[in-house]
Amino acid sequence: MSQQILQRARSPRTTPRRARFGWRIRRLFFSPEGPRAWATLQSRSSSAIPAFALISYLLALTPTVVMLMGWDGTGPSSFATLIGVFYFIGGMGMTIGAVFEWVVGNTFPFIVFGTFGGFWLSVAVLFDPTMQIASAFPDGTNTPAYNHGIQFYFTFWAVLAALYFVASLRTNVAFAVRPSIHLHV
Repeated sequence: MSQQILQRARSPRTTPRRARFGWRIRRLFFSPEGPRAWATLQSRSSSAIPAFALISYLLALTPTVVMLMGWDGTGPSSFATLIGVFYFIGGMGMTIGAVFEWVVGNTFPFIVFGTFGGFWLSVAVLFDPTMQIASAFPDGTNTPAYNHGIQFYFTFWAVLAALYFVASLRTNVAFAVRPSIHLHV
């Protein structure tokens, strides 16, 4: 009997228990029900995820732009009233949207939403009065050195946004610059 057990264990038809267990783990976590489960996850959640992240972006961007334009006497020093919007709606909303895009498997929206979520979180830290960044300068937010630093910060974010725009043209140019040929018979 022990000869049969040893022979079966040495047989090339059987795989070691550890390898069979690893295969089960990979199948369980990486493709639970095969490709159909992945396709249904994408089709069920494909429209809500980008909308969530884009709405978070617009809800943080709109009051920021209104304050930068000086509507109703507001100015850059009024950003202290938007700290919660920067942290939670802009930063956390876009970061959650990025994680959802990663789960679905959309790499480019994951990167864009994640970096802009980081942008809003960094803007929140930059203008948060409890961080006392402006107090490190003699005149606070009126110091030219402080304003030049903010200018360079926003300039490099504009460069990154331009790079994202160029990268997005790979898929969007086909839709925007398609030939409109109408055949009349």
